[in-house]
Amino acid sequence: MVETITKEKIEIEVENTNVYDLILHNDEHHSFEEVIRAIELILKWTLTQAEQVTIIAHHNGKCPLISGDKEKLMPVKMAFGKKGITTTID
Repeated sequence: MVETITKEKIEIEVENTNVYDLILHNDEHHSFEEVIRAIELILKWTLTQAEQVTIIAHHNGKCPLISGDKEKLMPVKMAFGKKGITTTID
């Protein structure tokens, strides 16, 4: 059986989706190595991925790390906060 998706159904699904970004902010307090290591440990990312977002944050002042609902992002934000690394949920 093939389900027909109507415009109404799509609009309802979009309305119920609250997606936020966890944003890494550049600071003058942590070295590249400290931030890279924190990203590797907290997000379980590769060295290359961690280096890339750290460089982007350095040049742009910030860089999105991950997306999701606030419940998913809050523990990750807190983990970075414990290391003194500034992140926000936008």
